[in-house]
Amino acid sequence: MALPPEAPAGRINLLGDVRDLAVALHRTSAYVASVDRMQTVDLTTGKVVAVARPRAEALGEDDDATEPLVSADGSLVVTPFVTRRPGAGTQSPSMELEVVATMPETGKTAWSTSLTVPQIWAQRDNSTPEAHAVGFAGGNVIVTVYTGYNAATAGIDIATHQVRWTAQNIRTRAVTAEAAVGVDILGGFGPDQLVGADPATGREKWRTEKNIGHTTVESAGPSLVRVRGYAGDGGTRP
Repeated sequence: MALPPEAPAGRINLLGDVRDLAVALHRTSAYVASVDRMQTVDLTTGKVVAVARPRAEALGEDDDATEPLVSADGSLVVTPFVTRRPGAGTQSPSMELEVVATMPETGKTAWSTSLTVPQIWAQRDNSTPEAHAVGFAGGNVIVTVYTGYNAATAGIDIATHQVRWTAQNIRTRAVTAEAAVGVDILGGFGPDQLVGADPATGREKWRTEKNIGHTTVESAGPSLVRVRGYAGDGGTRP
């Protein structure tokens, strides 16, 4: 079944290989994220059922979109967008992480919540932040937004749609029932430090030594994560 043309936009290299599609599949639907929209596609017909968009102006290039996140029970689809809200009166324009939740299959927007990205980020890094919906746990959906020198993670209450907690400098990439696991980028100057936070409250549960750099984190099971980085002696440490 052919997906909308936005699916591979900006993701085809010179050899014609397609990489890292921002697409999630669940039952008979495909959820296709672009920098400024999320399309719900009926895989039985190939038709776009609905299009959800952020309320503010979307920022980024075609390949900045990241995969939507479908809840384990299939009741909710969450898509993060990086947006710019224009200034009003004495307020200056602001950059935000806008999280849009839609109903599966119908694509109807259920709710959306925005978090302001600190203005200091733009002063330190001119790149558009990358945003991910990482996982569900503790009654929250865990989202993260980051650049090369800045990061933040938040837990958004699924029931109230309010931001329950935020953690600055934490780039989270895996969520288990016990912890939201990410990297404390320590102000962007390293070395990285692995952190596990309570997904319900954001309270830090544990932290590794400061001996890992260029760290990657990914889920490895219901209660496990896989981490890879560089040790202080220059060696690679899995």
